[in-house]
Amino acid sequence: MVTVQDHLVVFRLCDSIDVLEKNDVSNLYESLAGNFAGVAQYNGDNRQFEGATFNLTLDTVCDIMVNESLGTPVKRYSLVNEKILEQYDKKCLDYKYDKLISDLSQTDWRCEASENGGKTVFIHCFKFVEVHAGCICCILC
Repeated sequence: MVTVQDHLVVFRLCDSIDVLEKNDVSNLYESLAGNFAGVAQYNGDNRQFEGATFNLTLDTVCDIMVNESLGTPVKRYSLVNEKILEQYDKKCLDYKYDKLISDLSQTDWRCEASENGGKTVFIHCFKFVEVHAGCICCILC
């Protein structure tokens, strides 16, 4: 049986998990689900101009997820996460909610957080809010 702390190792988390920190737990799940969303959104795109050295595709992710010889579904899911971390040259998955908010609050357009998320989140939130007034996402905008 996989325990909560086992996820620290299995998913290469930067920090230990405190299950009482609901924002951290929610952000962890969003980060893991976002792995699939990101692959689906950029499936087959030539992303070398963004620094990507390997273009992870839906075919690759599906091949991992259905290959039972690689281990349990959780282990296979962690392998997808590992490939994504490697693709972006990250040592671990940073899922802390306060860190996310801090990064997204950066107003300097030249900062790394702005390049990798802040601008994109703002644009996506703005578009979403145009269609769905009252979006919870607009709290970040």
